[in-house]
Amino acid sequence: MVLAVIIHGASVQDRDGALEVISKLLENWNRIVKIFADNGYRGALIEKVKTKFKIGFEVIKRTELHAFKILPKRWIVERTFAWIDTNRRNSKNYERLNNTSVAIVHLSAIRIMLNRF
Repeated sequence: MVLAVIIHGASVQDRDGALEVISKLLENWNRIVKIFADNGYRGALIEKVKTKFKIGFEVIKRTELHAFKILPKRWIVERTFAWIDTNRRNSKNYERLNNTSVAIVHLSAIRIMLNRF
């Protein structure tokens, strides 16, 4: 279930755009208590999220370097990205406006949820 979508330029690192996504997330979903992230979101972001938003932030780290292992919680995000990319309009960005791209991502998520029920 996609809760918040922010589209920014390619020059913005995911780690830098995370605060904007979390603030948009908490506008509508204020009962969230913990956020799971992959190793790219470590560093000063963890403390910023904990102090600014007062929610838990856990980074899922790899323990073995050269072995395949399914990481808990991380596969959920990767699976969701794969499902959303099955729609052609999401695999190639045809839209001129960012709001249109956000709407298409939400429509894709709605289609996924409807297919599950």
